[in-house]
Amino acid sequence: DDTDEIPADFIESLLRTCERLGADMVASSVEEAGAGPTPAEYRLMRVVDIFPVGTLLRRSFLEKAGLFDYAFDRGARADADVAMRGYLAGALMVLDPAIRVAHWRAPRGGLRVHGARVITTASSRVRLSHRDVPSATELYLVMRHFTARQLREMKWQRVVGTMTGRGKWGWRLLKVLVSTAYLPNTLWQFRENQRRARQMLSEFPRIPMLIGH
Repeated sequence: DDTDEIPADFIESLLRTCERLGADMVASSVEEAGAGPTPAEYRLMRVVDIFPVGTLLRRSFLEKAGLFDYAFDRGARADADVAMRGYLAGALMVLDPAIRVAHWRAPRGGLRVHGARVITTASSRVRLSHRDVPSATELYLVMRHFTARQLREMKWQRVVGTMTGRGKWGWRLLKVLVSTAYLPNTLWQFRENQRRARQMLSEFPRIPMLIGH
């Protein structure tokens, strides 16, 4: 949903890794604009349970996991839901850090047209007023696949994390103060999105299946 830059041999590289490892899914390494250098631990080939932009899927993966859940419609995290279903179905999912995609995060277009992912974790670290509150579709995903305890942990990780800023100590302190002032509204947004997610659970999932040959 953004402006991405891929290398000339992108598809060939994904196919080579897929065939060499017998993987059901191969993901590329995404270099986010403004995110800084990739940490060393993320530069290793590894098994994953989610896929980012720039991913190769075998048809058999989608035959097992199903296609996009209609619950997400124009909301965020539909890809994470497909990945989780593939993971639970026993798919081998790997990320090859040697295959890179530049993710420029266009200021408009894609899901942002529909109000999805306007604020991201990265933007909440560098802007005083930004708070990384999970959307209703993101909470729907967590409530479908994880426990109530994990949901609570996610909530407080996001609440505390959104108070964390980047830069000099004075700016970071100001970020904490502003986020604390916003805290009642942040918690209200979380509760409202969680209410919408519960409503979605009563109507979904509705997952179309890919029919094999």
